[in-house]
Amino acid sequence: MAIKSKTLIYTPINAISFRILGGTKIIKPHVVQKKIQSLETPNEIILALNDYVLVKGVLYKAASITKHTRKGIVHYDVSMFTRNKTSTFILPVLGGNRKLFLWSSYFVNAHLNNDNTLTLVYRISNTPLLNKLRSTIESFTIFIESTEIDNQFVAYKLNIRKAYHKTLNYFRKGKYSRFPDSYKDRVLKFHDKDMENIIADVLFKSKRRRMYLEQLLDCEIDSSIDLLSLPTNEEFNIKIYTNDKKE
Repeated sequence: MAIKSKTLIYTPINAISFRILGGTKIIKPHVVQKKIQSLETPNEIILALNDYVLVKGVLYKAASITKHTRKGIVHYDVSMFTRNKTSTFILPVLGGNRKLFLWSSYFVNAHLNNDNTLTLVYRISNTPLLNKLRSTIESFTIFIESTEIDNQFVAYKLNIRKAYHKTLNYFRKGKYSRFPDSYKDRVLKFHDKDMENIIADVLFKSKRRRMYLEQLLDCEIDSSIDLLSLPTNEEFNIKIYTNDKKE
């Protein structure tokens, strides 16, 4: 017989998100315009957007809250950031794959800067895995500098080789389908994806994605149009990662 927890359990998912599990039946989400604004119990508000929460020694800011149900069990995922388009489409210029860059653990985001440099942001943690990655990144000939932010994050700034500058220009214009085929393949391999996923749908302007967007937007989309919005606010801004409140 399974034992149902009446206690809320907070557990990290990765560098940008944590999960609330356990006795979630007592939680009532306060929703405005289909967006969860706070999580409430009969006695109190346990979490609201923009609150800071310390989970197993890691500080998170609640920028978004999403509800999920699996086999009748409810949990809530709370995230600080959304991974941007640079992380999906430009990070692969460095080669390797998600595992190499600790995508599912310490990696936060990547930022394409106006001077054709790339900034990678990680959680700070004194672990052998992260220390090894730090040594590897700082040994790159394209490495420029690293910056620690509020003892919570570290940002690594790297040059992007000129061979990729044309691809960067396509990216800035939202012309993802214009990437060279060799680079499209690199992107898919980096994320360990085949042709049956949204990244490939964008890169190759799949009929499936066009039909989905046409239904969503209730309009016809010309075959010449790329099927993902323009990248915006991709440049590194240290203010995103600094905290005014740390209680």
